[in-house]
Amino acid sequence: MENQGIKIKERKSKLWGLWKIMFPNVTMESMYLAFGDTIYIPEGKELPRDTQAHEMVHLYQQGLSKKTALIWWVKYVFSKKFRYRQEIEAYREQFDFAKRNSKMSYKKLYAYRNWIVDMITGKMYGNMATREQALKDLDI
Repeated sequence: MENQGIKIKERKSKLWGLWKIMFPNVTMESMYLAFGDTIYIPEGKELPRDTQAHEMVHLYQQGLSKKTALIWWVKYVFSKKFRYRQEIEAYREQFDFAKRNSKMSYKKLYAYRNWIVDMITGKMYGNMATREQALKDLDI
């Protein structure tokens, strides 16, 4: 995926407030959000390359447009099934990126895969799936 026209802004997106309402147990200090053609990162944080690959998937899912991004976000917040499909695709790309671009040992890749499964099945996304289902759907 190319980064042409993609912006990275080090500030909170207005979407953080919506996310906090929907998922009150999530801390916002480590939230990265994609909207339209922009990836928002918390102040003082770096954007790891594997996370950027993940967020790029979301930008492309949104059509790199603020208009279609708004529709995407409404579906994302209110449909657990839609959110799950979007995150499976993004986390699969994140894992593949890390696998291609790092020198992680098999043990570290296995731990990284488990971290991804924990994310998908955890409170940040509203406990979208079981571990077994996430592992099957990720196919990594």
